[in-house]
Amino acid sequence: MGSHVGPTTSHTTARTHDLSFRAITALFGHFGIEWDVRGVQGAEREELKRFIALCKEHRGLIHSGRMVRADVPGDSLMLHGVVGPSGASQGTTAALFALVSTRTGCAEQTGRITIPGLEPDRTYCVEAIFPAPGDADYAHTFTQVQPPAWLAAGAVAGGRFLAEVGLTMPILNPEHALVLRFTAL
Repeated sequence: MGSHVGPTTSHTTARTHDLSFRAITALFGHFGIEWDVRGVQGAEREELKRFIALCKEHRGLIHSGRMVRADVPGDSLMLHGVVGPSGASQGTTAALFALVSTRTGCAEQTGRITIPGLEPDRTYCVEAIFPAPGDADYAHTFTQVQPPAWLAAGAVAGGRFLAEVGLTMPILNPEHALVLRFTAL
């Protein structure tokens, strides 16, 4: 699927978005760049480099895995991702998901959100990889002052737990996103 990282203000829609939102959106497609990057400087240039490296690191998973979309409460939040291929000997060893806020939600809390597609009998390390704790834009991604505690240090949970009980997700500011990585232990 074609999806590009464009300039801060889109030439086709005139909408303005942070680089992280544009890049996370493009990450699950072919991650083209439709932007004259010669003028990109400073922190924005470094962030774009990090996204390109992230895309290269996970290219195999993104382009060969199975696309998964989760059911989430309300219509202001989306959770979608890609789950690595599963086999009898390996099982699903990796997955990437994007938690995306499309606008302000009605609920004060997101509650627990389930993660579909993982192997029920495997244990996974769950971590926020973009923005990651410590990143300059990490804090302004969230509406709440303190996101769920597991987000800063990661979490370890079973595939069945993640699919049936889920994790409490942070409340994202409108038009912001978060990339979560799931790695089998």
